[in-house]
Amino acid sequence: MLSDELMNYSSDPNLIQFAQNNMTGDNGAVTGLWGSAYNGIYQANAILEGVSKSTGMSDAVKKQVTGEAEFVRAFWHFYLVNLFGDVLW
Repeated sequence: MLSDELMNYSSDPNLIQFAQNNMTGDNGAVTGLWGSAYNGIYQANAILEGVSKSTGMSDAVKKQVTGEAEFVRAFWHFYLVNLFGDVLW
């Protein structure tokens, strides 16, 4: 739980693990969050690769799309690091 002032009223064992700060590797909520984050990072990387190979985009659009994709990738990484500590991308 992101704060000690939140109360867990759920009976879901996966969410109880969050409340007790004792998560296991088979926790569905953790694997879902992890998978979503890495899917977002993968998509941002795919966009960056596509932009670098593009011949039909202007330089201004390439810079804008590159900046947006790098922000999204960093955003997901920020959340993973804050939730799990050091992570690899």
